[in-house]
Amino acid sequence: MRSITNARRAESRRSHLRKSCGIIMFHRRHGSAAACLLLISTSIIGVLRTQAAPDHRAPFAPIQRLTTWYTNRSLIDVEIVGARRDPYGASIPDPSRRMRLRLERAFISDMRFGPEPHEGKISITLHLDSNLPKSLYFAHLIKDPPVEDFEAPSGLTLETIIRRTLSISVESTPLASHLRTVSDRLNPCRGSLIRPHLYTFNENAAPRCLLPAYERKHERLFVEFGGILILQTCINSQGVSLNCSLKYPREGFGVEIAYNQINSADPVALIKKSDQLLNKMQYKSRD
Repeated sequence: MRSITNARRAESRRSHLRKSCGIIMFHRRHGSAAACLLLISTSIIGVLRTQAAPDHRAPFAPIQRLTTWYTNRSLIDVEIVGARRDPYGASIPDPSRRMRLRLERAFISDMRFGPEPHEGKISITLHLDSNLPKSLYFAHLIKDPPVEDFEAPSGLTLETIIRRTLSISVESTPLASHLRTVSDRLNPCRGSLIRPHLYTFNENAAPRCLLPAYERKHERLFVEFGGILILQTCINSQGVSLNCSLKYPREGFGVEIAYNQINSADPVALIKKSDQLLNKMQYKSRD
């Protein structure tokens, strides 16, 4: 009877975590339960084995759906092919823009592909301090599944996980050139310098800067990076979530990063961390 009671308590705790903020649910292919994939990671470093180094001798074989456990640390290949929108909203392939990655499956928190190869999106989530997949920490938190080679950090909670997460999303359609166009259009809205590379958003500077009423409760700041102004938006949130985001240019794509507001004071450091990780995951052809 005691074992049944303990099992029920454990399941109740897992159920509570799955319903908390920042959750993406998807069904595990190799299990009957549903695995919660949080766009989160931890605030303290656990002891894990080092990330597997990509082996670029193997042929590049991109996948478009996930078929393994969400904590699986084997390497997979992913390719995002660029696309543009015509005046009618249709997606047109832009094969000159391609991002090829070879990375551990555990980093992938979301993967979506349409019927065409140029209709793709992936999201990568990691621990801000260790650069390890957030899925390993979350799996330990809910004890589902057990994670090998893992020493749990003390005081691990859902909130500490969310606060130290960086989510990186690459999608076919956002163009780096569009970010420069937006930068030029919003440059008159640049306000005063808060700290290096970070400016206020002055909505009274010009008519184009005036925000709709429903957006005025959002905190907007300009980030100066790569010769352009990037808009960082933080949405007021009652709970702990990844409530800040921005898009920055990389290899013709507009890469989006999301993070908790506690990390919003230095967005340039987050952009550089994202770039460093993508550089490490970049597939290097031996042809």
